[in-house]
Amino acid sequence: VVDRKHDAIERKNLLIANDNLIAECLFQEVFSVATNSELNVAQFTEMHVANTTVEARCLALEAELANLRDKNNHDNQKDIGNNPPTPDKDTLDFDSVFVIGKMQASLQGKDNVIRQLKKQLSQLQVTHSDTDHTLKVRTIDSQELLEYAIGSSKYPSYGLMWSDASANNQWEEIHISHHG
Repeated sequence: VVDRKHDAIERKNLLIANDNLIAECLFQEVFSVATNSELNVAQFTEMHVANTTVEARCLALEAELANLRDKNNHDNQKDIGNNPPTPDKDTLDFDSVFVIGKMQASLQGKDNVIRQLKKQLSQLQVTHSDTDHTLKVRTIDSQELLEYAIGSSKYPSYGLMWSDASANNQWEEIHISHHG
């Protein structure tokens, strides 16, 4: 009879210890998911800012290129209107060849920059889609822990960084509040 009681107490103690280990593992897993999520959100934010900057730069360069082309066309039309072609004037003078060459080189350089920026933009968009993720949490307790760890707002603070001591304190408070 004493052995049965001793075995029952020992079994109960082992079950309690097992439950505590499971709870601790769950806390560590949720903390890891929350930390990784925070890092992914920060990386996504950096990429989004870089993407927006590149898009703005592309638009500015495209506008500048369009203005240069319009100016070039306007100047050409003005030159043709002011100086109708004659057999003597059909050949360009030496300086004009260099000016046209410089303008063409400038336009080509801007075209190349726009092409490179568009390529970088498409790479950023591919990287952005790769970082999209969904957190799946199996139990309501772990969902509550995750919301508490990240913050209850819809848009968490992207700059939040915990030291190990503050993270341990947070998890101890959560553990106490959930398991009294």
